[in-house]
Amino acid sequence: MAITVFFIVALQLLFIPPQLTAAVWAEFPSWKFLLNLFTYQLDHNNLQHLLGNYMFMVPYAVYLQYKVGAWRFIYLYFTAGVVAALGQWLAVPFSPGIIGSSGSAFGVFTAATLLFSQQPHKRMEGSLWIGLALAMQIFYVTRFGGGGVGYWAHICGALTGLVIGAFWCAELNVSRRKRR
Repeated sequence: MAITVFFIVALQLLFIPPQLTAAVWAEFPSWKFLLNLFTYQLDHNNLQHLLGNYMFMVPYAVYLQYKVGAWRFIYLYFTAGVVAALGQWLAVPFSPGIIGSSGSAFGVFTAATLLFSQQPHKRMEGSLWIGLALAMQIFYVTRFGGGGVGYWAHICGALTGLVIGAFWCAELNVSRRKRR
């Protein structure tokens, strides 16, 4: 079950350098942008950046993969990362670019929290955590304007996790009703 999570962590540990990606795809410049939407998630500034993302994400990722399966987890992880990159790029078009999997991590966090909050005694708690995480990111982006951190990527990744997680919650509720 946790194999997918650890596979993604192992990919991150490879520290795929952007220079290598650029060199390989220099012959195909139109594909470079599309490739970078995925590979930026596998590159980090330093070990502290990598460990920070994964200390935040792995507990939620293991739970989420258990609930929805490996392929859906991978789908959410990379979809949240792509939407996060596009959201950051639209919000701050002349930024030097982003690296890291923070957008993906926020997507995993919100989807897992939403699924976890489907338990009757956890509804308020899940909503509170998601609201608090989004409020903090909005506060940081309005107060500090970024400062080298992709807050818009965090927000867009979290919103992607909410949307996909809501579909999964609806699907789980329908399957529960069918079993009764």
